[in-house]
Amino acid sequence: GSTRATQRGGLRNVNLRLRQGRIYAVVGVEAQHDSSKEQLLRLLAKDLHPTQGEVVIPSHLKVVHVEQAPQLMRHLSLLENLTLGCTQAPSLDRVCFVCTSLGLSRVWIQLLRRSTDTNEEKETELAATQRLREKTVGGAVRAEIASNDIDENDRDQLASLSPRDCRIVHLARAILADPNLLVLHWPHSSLDEDVASKLFGVLRRFVAESGIGIDGDMSLRQQHTVIFTCSTLDTSAMDAADDVIIVGNPAGGATLLRGEDSPPSLSFGSDKAAISPPRGDISPPRGISSSSGAISPPRGI
Repeated sequence: GSTRATQRGGLRNVNLRLRQGRIYAVVGVEAQHDSSKEQLLRLLAKDLHPTQGEVVIPSHLKVVHVEQAPQLMRHLSLLENLTLGCTQAPSLDRVCFVCTSLGLSRVWIQLLRRSTDTNEEKETELAATQRLREKTVGGAVRAEIASNDIDENDRDQLASLSPRDCRIVHLARAILADPNLLVLHWPHSSLDEDVASKLFGVLRRFVAESGIGIDGDMSLRQQHTVIFTCSTLDTSAMDAADDVIIVGNPAGGATLLRGEDSPPSLSFGSDKAAISPPRGDISPPRGISSSSGAISPPRGI
């Protein structure tokens, strides 16, 4: 895909072309450029429209936009929240696998395992695994749930989530939705170093395998792309990225620095230095400008 855009009070004359199957870290050389980083992500998520130019993303690609502040549906159960953005309901095993990989606390994983499945075709299998679980860890799990004041039948389960686990659920939901383009605002916010490392490992796998925990021939899946904001001081985030986009240069544009497999391209807001992908994918804004500066309500997860 590609972006040429102009945005009042922030990005101007941005000309980028992003390739599918890559991880992009968006950074700014100074804290004052944080707003420009946010603008770029919202342009890609189509939550903000340029006043000049365009953002070109093929219509068949699914885009999921994840804000920094977790947005969970308090009236839904944990499992319902995790599968909210899924076109097809994922298996309980896949839900638990993604959550475990991200470092969700054990008590919540066990609670998910004990979730009631309303699908009659799965009732026999779930009943069998439930009986086995009751014989092995059931008592310990019930004790842990009780000690954390969590009612497995309570619709307001999410009120008991810690900020860290709330963030993990928010991210797991986006990954389970299996988007082609995953747009993340500071995904490691509220996460300690260990969990942040797990997150970026999951994102690497998400891109490398075109999804996580999905059955079938990997070669037949559409490529996945991740773009997120971070600081240049976030070592695990920078290490996870294939390419880096630097915003806030004097021209108000953005610079795409490619990974070790290709030389850096220094566009610095120039309209003439578009980066050609091996196959046209995601085109960020062409000229970014918003007459009102208004931001549409968040779309997606």
